[in-house]
Amino acid sequence: MKIPKVELFPMSDSGYASQVHTGLFDLKAQGEIELELIETPLIKVSERSWGDPKNRRLAYLELFDEKSGRDLKICYDLLDGPEIISLNGLAACDIYFKRSLDRDFLLNSEDEWSSDAQQLLPKVKPYGLNCPVASDHAPKSLPYQSRSSPPKLGFKGRLSRLIRGNESAFTPMVEIEPHAPVEELILFQTRLHEVDAPQHADEVHKMNQVRIDVLRTLKREFGHRFIGGFIPNPVANELCPDLLTNYRTTRKAYFELVRKCKIALFTKGIRYSIGWRLPEFLATSRCLVIEPLVYELPNPLEEDMHVLSFSNAESAVSACDRLLTDATFAQNMRAENFRYYENYVRPSALVKNTLLASVNA
Repeated sequence: MKIPKVELFPMSDSGYASQVHTGLFDLKAQGEIELELIETPLIKVSERSWGDPKNRRLAYLELFDEKSGRDLKICYDLLDGPEIISLNGLAACDIYFKRSLDRDFLLNSEDEWSSDAQQLLPKVKPYGLNCPVASDHAPKSLPYQSRSSPPKLGFKGRLSRLIRGNESAFTPMVEIEPHAPVEELILFQTRLHEVDAPQHADEVHKMNQVRIDVLRTLKREFGHRFIGGFIPNPVANELCPDLLTNYRTTRKAYFELVRKCKIALFTKGIRYSIGWRLPEFLATSRCLVIEPLVYELPNPLEEDMHVLSFSNAESAVSACDRLLTDATFAQNMRAENFRYYENYVRPSALVKNTLLASVNA
């Protein structure tokens, strides 16, 4: 189904929203949508007072729906945690795509939006897996269509970053097809976190301890077949100086490690977030050993097909051992993960899925 017309109001210059922008630019280049940039949206959406004043975790567009003959107002909430980042966006939009969607949290939390939860929750849909990307098809300038006269652009020096979504901020993820050669190696390179908010202290301490236990056990059990360690910072330096990585930690260098290794481990982040590395591992067709995910995906990752889940260090070792000893199983997982990426994570696919879900809602 071809989407007739999409109007994008670019409001974020961060890696979070770059996936939405990139998907739209790529869909336009493929001839699947008509796309215009607008500077006068039908509604004004913004992050809450505790969010980012530059709305870095929001995206907003309007989609013409032929069935109803009206513009659908669509908001993308790309916050790592389960809270609603835009209360006015949720109230005024038609569809609200939420990255870290936990319906029980939204219904049972004491957040200020909760009094309207039952009424508003049907608007909320799972977004999928988010990560920073960039489009080769982003326009060189901002050809705005304005509903006002004269047009009033308020973005100043952020224009190029807004339109590209990811300019110079992050090394975009790479795609590696499943037939590309790999070494029989396991990758787990991550960081430990300081406690930024007292109410999340127990969660952060538990997350750090899980990572320490898993990394230490993998390093002991697999020896030279294990690659990684903790990125040096005050927490890692104090708790486990023997587990610091010896590898360079830039994103470019990290992707070089990913390219070498057959297996990649993934653990949940702060607030149980699904970090950028999981979709990046899918894009590179790695075998995945992961902690079970908390947040809802529109298309779940299937156990024994896309992932092997672990609950402790010992089960992580068992999962890695299975992937190292069963070459057919591992190769099938690599193929399924790249297929998942193509259908549900690649920006053009993910954004098209949200547009179709919006007109079919």
